[in-house]
Amino acid sequence: MVLLTADRVISFWTKKLRLDWELSLTAVQGIAIEDNGIRFAHRAGKAYDKFVSISDKDSQSWFFSQIGSVVKTFNVRRRMDS
Repeated sequence: MVLLTADRVISFWTKKLRLDWELSLTAVQGIAIEDNGIRFAHRAGKAYDKFVSISDKDSQSWFFSQIGSVVKTFNVRRRMDS
């Protein structure tokens, strides 16, 4: 399960309700659609990248557009806070 919030992406295991990973949007260098999901490139390097597995192309596109909306709002808010 992946949760997209106003300032981070959180991945957790639903059966045990345990955190898999979380990534602050401030740490994201880029976001890309790949064959089987979406990759979040980390500013600290490829070893820290996070991947969300989404095999359905329509779901992939939908989630990618949601990420784009959240990132756009996040960046506007950061500029206003500076």
